[in-house]
Amino acid sequence: MNMLRVSVFLALLAGASAAATGADSTCDTTLTLFYVSGGTACTASSGVCPSTCLAALEALDTDCAGKKYTLKETQNGKDVELALDWNTDKARYLILFQTSVNLGNSGSDDACNEVIHDYQLKHINDCKEARDNAAIDVFRGYYCKSPQSDANTCHVNCQEMIDKLESVCNPAGGPLGKYYQEEDQDTATTADDVFTEFTYNSEVMGAVNTLGPKACSYKSTAPSVSSANSFGSLSVVASLLAAMVLAMF
Repeated sequence: MNMLRVSVFLALLAGASAAATGADSTCDTTLTLFYVSGGTACTASSGVCPSTCLAALEALDTDCAGKKYTLKETQNGKDVELALDWNTDKARYLILFQTSVNLGNSGSDDACNEVIHDYQLKHINDCKEARDNAAIDVFRGYYCKSPQSDANTCHVNCQEMIDKLESVCNPAGGPLGKYYQEEDQDTATTADDVFTEFTYNSEVMGAVNTLGPKACSYKSTAPSVSSANSFGSLSVVASLLAAMVLAMF
């Protein structure tokens, strides 16, 4: 595994140094160690993923169920340590783990990628998680990039991710989901960026369409918003990608 990615993740998770207020240090340590060694449990052989992969993912609950874990996030141009509830926010961690595995297995048909994909998708339960996952998948995902998906082919797992974005952020009967991100003030520094909450809209799906494989379907019934009240469709995802991709290296 790329050790620079590991060191950056340790900084993101912050479990190796200090837990965020309210976070459980044992849970933090377990998640950090799994990120470093989890690829061993989730390595397919002859096209078959061993049962150890799903078992290892589920075993994280042993130390983390009912507890909070530490994750760093940039807000208003500054790094802050968040104490996230593992029961409701584990997808934030799983998206990071899946991205690392995707990068390590690029170009191979690794059956364990599907196990990880299914597990983390199952635990996405809010619009920010769904949007973050979509942004990462169309840029660094295993199933949304060639050879699994391209202008002529959309892998079923890539389409599943796109559909998850719409179903979580625009559920039948409403309300529309909320997500947040750093809003660039178009200056030479990031120190004046503003941590801003947005309501899901059709431009978000449009941005995923712009960056994703053309053979997939990007249908959304969410309302549109004027450019005065949101980022342009491409920059909605691009700014998120820039921050998250840096976190992976």
